[in-house]
Amino acid sequence: MDPDTPKRQRSCGVVPIAPVIQIRVKDGAYFCGLTTCGSMWGCAVCSAKGRATRADDLVRGLAAHYGRGGAVHLLTLTLPHDAADQLARLLGVERAGWKRITQGGAWTRIRGGLGIRGWGRAVEITHGDEHGWHPHFHILILTDEELHAAGIAGLHQHIYSRWAQACAAAGLREPDPLHGVDIRPNIPQGGAELGRYITKVQEGDWGVAEEITRGDLKSGRGKSRTPFEIQRAYQDWGEVADRELWREYLRATKGLSAVRWSRGLHADLLPDEKEKTDEEAAHLDPRGELVGTLAQPGWKRVVMARLEVA
Repeated sequence: MDPDTPKRQRSCGVVPIAPVIQIRVKDGAYFCGLTTCGSMWGCAVCSAKGRATRADDLVRGLAAHYGRGGAVHLLTLTLPHDAADQLARLLGVERAGWKRITQGGAWTRIRGGLGIRGWGRAVEITHGDEHGWHPHFHILILTDEELHAAGIAGLHQHIYSRWAQACAAAGLREPDPLHGVDIRPNIPQGGAELGRYITKVQEGDWGVAEEITRGDLKSGRGKSRTPFEIQRAYQDWGEVADRELWREYLRATKGLSAVRWSRGLHADLLPDEKEKTDEEAAHLDPRGELVGTLAQPGWKRVVMARLEVA
């Protein structure tokens, strides 16, 4: 691990805080009873726990929304980018672009006309050797009922125009109308259409909530890598280029929310629960099924051998 990584993060998932280490399974196996640092971006352990917790919240929130007869639409926003573009700059453009989309009179009219109740947003980041950093937003837009073709077209036109304005203001190329703003409307709860989409972007039979939140489980495609794959490569091979990419990623994501709800949506869908921050979610145990235990002497051997559960 990079020596610049904070000490509390280096000890995360390594130092026991319980006499017996538990092995649990939920969307993958994990150890329980170890220190946590709460970093959703810089720590693979806390990212997995935090994103699983946020996914659980979103699953239950979507269930409540579907139960009211509502509809869900999956929006993916992507910027045109090149190898020389810095990650912090691209993330800044994306945040500015989403702000342009969701503020002002035009959005107020669209929100009222289409019955938009709110949205949930997750950030996913990969890096490719040819085109550099590739951050993108996955956003679930919740409406009171299914959208018809005219409503979908109007929503796409508004989002694309504001997204293109953000790119132009930052000196980026004009985004592709379909790839830059990809809307999958009226996703059925657990339906086949969603399954086909998930198969295209992520191996595994996931639901829409896991798809936008579980960036920790994704692997880059082709020559693309996730940040944790970059970190692991640096640990294994010590390449200076990987170290610099990892450091740039840590600087760029500092203070960035991995998963966000629009104002008031969490309280509307889950009124009996307090909305969690990323750090609070990372400290919680997602309470998977207990499948085994390890005493501390056995845990020391696991750490020394750098073993993982599969």
